[in-house]
Amino acid sequence: MLGALAGRSGPVVGDRCDGVFSWLVAPGAADGWRDTLPVEVYGVACRLLVPSLGACPTRWVEWLVRPEPGWDCLTDPGLLHAALTAAVDQARPGAAR
Repeated sequence: MLGALAGRSGPVVGDRCDGVFSWLVAPGAADGWRDTLPVEVYGVACRLLVPSLGACPTRWVEWLVRPEPGWDCLTDPGLLHAALTAAVDQARPGAAR
């Protein structure tokens, strides 16, 4: 996914235990994605475990893409949706590779 976003990703948290990657998008921007993609979408009332900015990588959670000063800490939902859709299409049996 990070490669597919080609440097256009906002910060990403990786959970090594569960193999889960978390992107931050604006509230409501991913509504309906579960209908067409194998993703979990967490709303504003959910908690997401994130490491501190000074944390070293651990066996639990780490920044795969660290937030940087001056960044918008949200990933463009259109770009993320397109990258996820392409990845799902590529993973389907018989997909052209």
